[in-house]
Amino acid sequence: MLTAPQFSPAALQSVRARIVRAAESADRDPDSVRLLAVSKQQPAALVRAAVAAGQTEFGENYVQEGIDKIAALAGTSGLSWHFIGQLQGNKTREVAERFDWVHTLDRERVASRLSAQRPHHGAPLQVLCLLYTSDAADERSSVDLGGRRIIKKKKDGHTAGAGGHQTKHERRTNDMRSITRRQG
Repeated sequence: MLTAPQFSPAALQSVRARIVRAAESADRDPDSVRLLAVSKQQPAALVRAAVAAGQTEFGENYVQEGIDKIAALAGTSGLSWHFIGQLQGNKTREVAERFDWVHTLDRERVASRLSAQRPHHGAPLQVLCLLYTSDAADERSSVDLGGRRIIKKKKDGHTAGAGGHQTKHERRTNDMRSITRRQG
């Protein structure tokens, strides 16, 4: 993570160069790797400097802090805002209306609220589902969108992923369309 004292365009370029080398050594197209700059607790001026250096994707842990930065950079085109923190049910409207991505979807209730609260005129909200694969996972870690359970309990009490990448969920026009398993 680049912090305020360490940030510079050169540092950002160095990280990008390491990504290119790693992707190439894995026989992967470097353009398929996206760099998400975690901008939580950093001032909007620092985010502007990162934008000037070519960074376009930013992650925020705190809803209000993210909203403030999104507003501060509203005139800047091409930015993508990711909510990466634990999402409380009472904060879903703000996230659905202002962020492009949610990385921490872990409850059906939150998924339903995000879907219902996403403006119809905007792009679909991109979502990464948290999949708990340990024995500690419970029914709360099960997300059901359109009748397809992403995590389910097996008869032996263990959990198993039942989903994968799901696109164009047709429950509503602007429903969450890109459901991706997040491993780890």
